[in-house]
Amino acid sequence: MKIICLGDSLTYGYMLPRKDSWPSILEEISSHKVINKGINGDTTPGMLSRFQNDVVAEKPSVMILMGGTNDFYNEIGYMNVAMNIKTMIVQCNYYMIKPVVMVPIPSISVEPMLIMKSSEVNRSITKLREELFAFQTVDDFILIDLYSHINELMEANKVAEYYLDDIHLNRKGNEYVAKIIDDYLKPYK
Repeated sequence: MKIICLGDSLTYGYMLPRKDSWPSILEEISSHKVINKGINGDTTPGMLSRFQNDVVAEKPSVMILMGGTNDFYNEIGYMNVAMNIKTMIVQCNYYMIKPVVMVPIPSISVEPMLIMKSSEVNRSITKLREELFAFQTVDDFILIDLYSHINELMEANKVAEYYLDDIHLNRKGNEYVAKIIDDYLKPYK
């Protein structure tokens, strides 16, 4: 199965060797062909604008999409992000590509100057999450709630082991994400 991973730095693998990104790890553990189309700093309008070239033209069986964090840091409203993601889901279904959407991971900043911004971003991710769950009743896609998975690590006081900085995952965090995705994709092998 050929999988395209569309996203931002969380997909690209910011500040990590390419082999340590979750798309590369997913390819290792799943034996699927996985292509990383993450771009550092990208937003959902950017992903939507490159959707035809980066997804449709590649003719994948599955597209995995994670986006919105940069939108929220740039104060783009969650409804705009949701509409961009919904548009890509509809396009995937039109082109017979199985859409998989991941709710972004939370920002974990504890730095006093960034706590307020981090809280705003996390509130927007939560609203996006709710919107995507509601949309799942209307359209056909797999929704992976990474936000909740990472929050479970936070509650167990283990989250710092999985993050590179306040926003990005390290190798261990990306291994965790790849395993979750692989579990969701097993029925589609």
